[in-house]
Amino acid sequence: MSNEIIGTKFKYTVDTSYGINQDGFIAIGTESIVYRGLKTADKGGLQFSCVLKFKPKYVYVNGTKIDRVKVFKDEELKIFENLQECRSIVRIYDVIESLAISACHAIK
Repeated sequence: MSNEIIGTKFKYTVDTSYGINQDGFIAIGTESIVYRGLKTADKGGLQFSCVLKFKPKYVYVNGTKIDRVKVFKDEELKIFENLQECRSIVRIYDVIESLAISACHAIK
């Protein structure tokens, strides 16, 4: 994985030096891998710490292939958008579909 990701408004840099093991991630779950990162505006300037969460594009539930990115964009992202006024809700700045992990077995 390249350490630099270009989003819609920001450039993200994955910080693999911070992690809990040699791969550099700070957490791993059943459906995601989380890294510490830096967020920079496209035109440069201030950098902010952020969390970069990578999810698989597809998961299998009871033998059925589910498009995880589509479910997130169609359902879950709308919930996050409606709750952005709440201080305890995480802010989502970009959903970069081309980076979704394509094989669900990539997450162990």
